[in-house]
Amino acid sequence: MNPILVGVDGSEQAMKAARMAADLAVACQAKLILVYVVPPIAAGAEWMLLPPDLYEELKDAGVKELRRAADVIKQPSAEQVITRGLPAEMLSQLAEERKAAMVVVGSHSRGAIARLLLGSVADRVAHVAHCPVLIVR
Repeated sequence: MNPILVGVDGSEQAMKAARMAADLAVACQAKLILVYVVPPIAAGAEWMLLPPDLYEELKDAGVKELRRAADVIKQPSAEQVITRGLPAEMLSQLAEERKAAMVVVGSHSRGAIARLLLGSVADRVAHVAHCPVLIVR
């Protein structure tokens, strides 16, 4: 079976999604790919990439979150990917590149202000992904 891709961001909703994805991967004998996306920052109405030093700091945080997720779901062999960009678009792009059978995401992971600025990642993935999307509450 093609791999199952799951978005990880350190939130409890993302951990629930990772647990669900891990269970599905085991049941379907599929590879599990954990993905952490370092998002850009909003500057007025325009998007900017993070400065290199801040990106490296957030990337290091992402490495820790991926390891924590792999430990929590007891899947140390799960592939771990860190990328940068808009989270929904990057998850969808990776799913297409890896020919994922499914993308699994948590229902929400940010506060109201960030959700207002960035929108719902889960909603956006559901609209742009080229494969089934499971949104875990």
